[in-house]
Amino acid sequence: MLSSAASDVHPLLYYLAAKLFLDAVRLFVTPSPETCVVLLRLFSVLPMCVLSLLGYTHVRRYMGERCGLLFTLFVGFAPSTYYLGLQIRMYSWAALWVFCAFLFAWRLATEQRQGSGAKSRFLWAGLAAFSLLAAYTHYYALAAAVFIQLGLLIFLLHTQRGSKASALVPWFLTVLGQLLLYLPGFFLFYRQASAVSDGYWIQIQYPDILEEIASFFVEGALPRSLALPAGILLLTAIFFLLVLRLPRESTPFRAAIFLCLLPPVGVCAAGLGISLIRPLFISRYLFPMSGLFWLLPALLLSSLRRPWPATVMAVLLLSLGLKNAAVRHDTMTAPENDGWKAAIAHQWQEGDAFFFSDMNVGCQPAVFFPRAPLYFQNQFHWSNKNGLMGFSSMTFVEDVGQLDALLPSRNRLWIVDSQNSDLAAALPDSFSCLHPKSSYFHPYSGQWITLSLWLKT
Repeated sequence: MLSSAASDVHPLLYYLAAKLFLDAVRLFVTPSPETCVVLLRLFSVLPMCVLSLLGYTHVRRYMGERCGLLFTLFVGFAPSTYYLGLQIRMYSWAALWVFCAFLFAWRLATEQRQGSGAKSRFLWAGLAAFSLLAAYTHYYALAAAVFIQLGLLIFLLHTQRGSKASALVPWFLTVLGQLLLYLPGFFLFYRQASAVSDGYWIQIQYPDILEEIASFFVEGALPRSLALPAGILLLTAIFFLLVLRLPRESTPFRAAIFLCLLPPVGVCAAGLGISLIRPLFISRYLFPMSGLFWLLPALLLSSLRRPWPATVMAVLLLSLGLKNAAVRHDTMTAPENDGWKAAIAHQWQEGDAFFFSDMNVGCQPAVFFPRAPLYFQNQFHWSNKNGLMGFSSMTFVEDVGQLDALLPSRNRLWIVDSQNSDLAAALPDSFSCLHPKSSYFHPYSGQWITLSLWLKT
């Protein structure tokens, strides 16, 4: 697992934590593949629950009761939360670590002068710890943590003008400590970047990428035609509230706004700028900063004397969130999701193997039939430069004709085709069809899975 994870394009922490979580469960029960999927989804939901609860516990305490309540509602019911918070990925954990790093940075920006030595050391240690957790979880969470600490430095330089330079020593010592503790991460990043240098899959189209960024946090149940105007309206409202409220508010309020704004704006600018040379940025990489994004409207709306704007937005987002939750629930629990699996299980025999060329559909059997051999047609001649080392459990087939030598006689082969492949048409004459093609729609992924069963004679 470590070898495969190190060959991926993400840091290792999420994979290690997810495996430890499942191993802890296995101390008490032996979960089925289906149960493992549910457990890993819950593992992704947990940090979003914690992030939402931070509105009640920490945001409410430091930034006001109304702000804390709004933050909890916004994070808990945002369409982007239902979309990425349920996926078996590292995004939700990255969002939690980034927001915790922000809280420590904000407290350092606002409590630095009156804080005691022990309290100050605790805050600097907390900032470093959560920044490192973010960095070891997702590389765009690393970028967000960098911008948070850069924003803290700018704020300290602005508010401590005339103070001794030694007042900034803790910042530099904290950054140095993080650099030393992240040396393994730098080595892994270099190894991964060079290993997949020929396999970048991201493509950016303008103005599509700008529309995706504008609508990302509200898109979900809404179609793009409605999500884009809604996203633009939300960003416009935030902008005008910033212009209206920022000059009138206190230093802690301005510090929170500045530390919330800088990471997403900086990451978008840097990501889009680098993507002019090599595409490396897509809209979902904003999700590690979702806590920072939703704190902006919570802060701004809570600063208004009249409560009705906050009430209107809370009701709208709550309605949209509940609608999105219903849509996601219906999609995930649709019986059609299990159609392809039931078709295989009905005729399954020990020793059956799978053959596919599209990993989006072919890796499904790897989850639900874990002991079956996997054969992957490497039609584009990918190498370790394309990240194939991360799929070391599969046997790579450059030419379909190689199956004749790879499979023993009387071995049965399930071909898993997508809308983009037709492997059955290229099989050698030594294979006879036991079950013709049958197609199954998979609502959760939105893809068609086509199955056929063959016997090596």
